[in-house]
Amino acid sequence: MLTKQVKTGMLVSADLMQEIPEDKRDFDFRYLGLVNPAGSRESIGIFEILDILPDDTRKKRLETRDMFESAIRNFHTEKYKTALVRFMNVIKMDKTDYNAKYNYLETKARVEGKDKRNVFSFNKK
Repeated sequence: MLTKQVKTGMLVSADLMQEIPEDKRDFDFRYLGLVNPAGSRESIGIFEILDILPDDTRKKRLETRDMFESAIRNFHTEKYKTALVRFMNVIKMDKTDYNAKYNYLETKARVEGKDKRNVFSFNKK
């Protein structure tokens, strides 16, 4: 299950988020990017719902959300060095952010030429 792999309690797809009018989104969230879930060849956009996190964790995710989402955009547009720096800055501000750490390592693999995909891949089902 993808929620376990990204270590969060609740995910929603970008398709579902598009169905919710912006003025009805009375919850906090952040974009985790495009992923290839295990067993799927198709990339999907996913969002992490922050409201279910403990208050201190939720607050940290909100404080770093813009920088994190900017790093995600950099990653997907293959600006890996910029993404790497931004993910590192998120980690410095929130050492508990598993997704920033995972994405940092994924981005580092792109900078080092070990992987060429511009989506995050999860191989476990």
